[in-house]
Amino acid sequence: VPAVAVREFVWNVFAPHYVEMAKKRAYGDGFGPDGRDAAADTMHRVLSTVLLLLAPIAPFITEHLWQELYSEGRSIHLEELPSPAGPGREPGAAERVAAFNSSVWAEKRARGLSLKDSTSAEIPPELSSMAGDLRAMHNLS
Repeated sequence: VPAVAVREFVWNVFAPHYVEMAKKRAYGDGFGPDGRDAAADTMHRVLSTVLLLLAPIAPFITEHLWQELYSEGRSIHLEELPSPAGPGREPGAAERVAAFNSSVWAEKRARGLSLKDSTSAEIPPELSSMAGDLRAMHNLS
């Protein structure tokens, strides 16, 4: 069911993992203006894609949001649906990030720490391209 798949992505992948990981970058906290702009651009791309996917299911609210955020008078219902990610998306990347995040959160919980507290964890080599964001997100020392 498409609506369930979109909800699952937004609620269980995008919000807890990407938005949390991108917060410090989006606020420019320890990242330069290019990093801040890249985080904002990615969040807007995801939001616009989610709106496009939900437009056939929730036509009125998606039209309203589209008009307010992304359109200059063109209806969301005249836009093309997004196509699946092409080459370049590494298979399993989202799952590896989610697993790493979950392990750090579980460790903090087990030690009675707040999610904002500093801790140490080794970032797996396959996540090294995201190391700066993961260190900032989890306050890793």
